[in-house]
Amino acid sequence: MEFWDLFDYLCAKRGVSKRKACEDMGFSASLASKAKSLGTKPRTEFVIACASYFGVSVDYLMGREEEESKAEETRQLIFENYGQRVLFDTTKGVPSSKLLEVAAMVEQWKEQNGIVD
Repeated sequence: MEFWDLFDYLCAKRGVSKRKACEDMGFSASLASKAKSLGTKPRTEFVIACASYFGVSVDYLMGREEEESKAEETRQLIFENYGQRVLFDTTKGVPSSKLLEVAAMVEQWKEQNGIVD
């Protein structure tokens, strides 16, 4: 499946318009429609933002994985829990390097406190 068709599918699955998804990720509302009609490939920044927004891997978005990643399952669980959803929403626009730092700190805290998943 081509990237823009997959983008359409993920928007429909999440229940948002393409315009809304683009706006939520901080891009022009018409970006997806214009790019698809022109047949252009997505920019790296957009692909990374989509992976985070939809909870899938970049490999999946680029057609290198057949199935959606576990991240999609995790995203679904997050959105079922209000507190986690608020936390998730606050991370929009935060560089992935910073999110990885926070994740490492959480893992370290869990180890120190004997918390096992």
